[in-house]
Amino acid sequence: QLSKNRPQPRKVILHCPLRDGFLSAVRSEILGGFGSHEVLEEALFRWAEADPRPLVLLIDEIDTLRGDPLFSVLRQLRSSYDLRPQKFPQSIVLCGVRDVRDYRIQSGPTGEMIAGGNGFNVSAASLRLGDLDRVQVDTLLGQHTAETGQRFEPAAVDRIHTQTEGQPWLVNALCAEACFKSPQGRARSRAITEDDILAA
Repeated sequence: QLSKNRPQPRKVILHCPLRDGFLSAVRSEILGGFGSHEVLEEALFRWAEADPRPLVLLIDEIDTLRGDPLFSVLRQLRSSYDLRPQKFPQSIVLCGVRDVRDYRIQSGPTGEMIAGGNGFNVSAASLRLGDLDRVQVDTLLGQHTAETGQRFEPAAVDRIHTQTEGQPWLVNALCAEACFKSPQGRARSRAITEDDILAA
C-alpha cells in the first residue's frame, strides 16, 4: 500500500517517430520476465538485435529520476555499451537540465551518496544548449507561427529576448504562458503583443 507521502510512480511514455512497433510488441514479455534493474537493458538489447540499423536512443528529462531509479537506469546503460551497435544502442543521449556527471545520487537503504560519473563514466561529450540570440528566438517563434498561424509582433519578440536573455527554458516557459495559458493568447487569429509577454 502506498503511503500518502510517497511519490506516485511516473508513467513511462515510449515515443518512436519512426513508427517502429518492436518495443510495443515485446513490452509485456520483457516486463513479465525481468526485474526493474534489468528490464531497460533487456529491452535495448532485443531492440538492437531486431534491427540491423544502428539504434540511437534519446532519453528526455532524465533528471526527473532520483536516487535508486536513476542509478539503476545509468547502471543498465553502462553495463552493455561495449556490445554496440549489434546488441545495444550505438549512441544514447541523456537530455536534462543538468549534466548527468554532476548528479549526486543517493543509493541504497543507507542513503550513501554516489557521484553521477561513477554510475555512468563512458560519456563521450557533455553539451549545453547555449542562450539564444535575437535571430534564434525569432526563428523559434516562427515555428509556432508556421504550426498555428499565430504570429508575434516584433516588439513581443524583442521583449521575449530581453526578458529571458535568450535562456532556452525561459523563452519556452514565457511563450507557453503567453500562447497557451492566457485566454487571449489561445486565440490563434490574434498576434502576440508586447503587452501579452509582459502579462505572462
